[in-house]
Amino acid sequence: MTFEKLVDWTTRSEEGIKYYGGTGIYRKNFDVPNLPAAGRLYLDVGEMRSLGDVRLNGKDLGVIWCYPMRITVPAGLLKPKANELEIRVVTPWNNRVFGDGQLPKEKWVLSREGSVPIFFPPEDKGAKLMPAGLMGPVKFMSEN
Repeated sequence: MTFEKLVDWTTRSEEGIKYYGGTGIYRKNFDVPNLPAAGRLYLDVGEMRSLGDVRLNGKDLGVIWCYPMRITVPAGLLKPKANELEIRVVTPWNNRVFGDGQLPKEKWVLSREGSVPIFFPPEDKGAKLMPAGLMGPVKFMSEN
């Protein structure tokens, strides 16, 4: 699915997205005609839940998992043209559990057979969805 803007997945109307628990991949091709001349460069992803594995121009930059949601960009990696950014975001599994609680047991997506007991059953009416996905804003920041 293509998102026109960065949003919390739990605000989407599609049940397969709203209650999704797993990995989603964000990709963006872009140009940066006015590269910073000097200083340390960071990629700041703004708001993201829960964690993200970041690749820029094919290079693995690592995992972002706590605030501030930013990661160092090695010198010379960002180019004036034809950059490729990929962020693999892992969303909370409990949103899927919550989604299953909205369905009859025979339609649950998650199997409970032989698994560790779930600490909050999907039938728990007090349970709430946790924000999920990449909400941004995504931007490069330089430290001069």
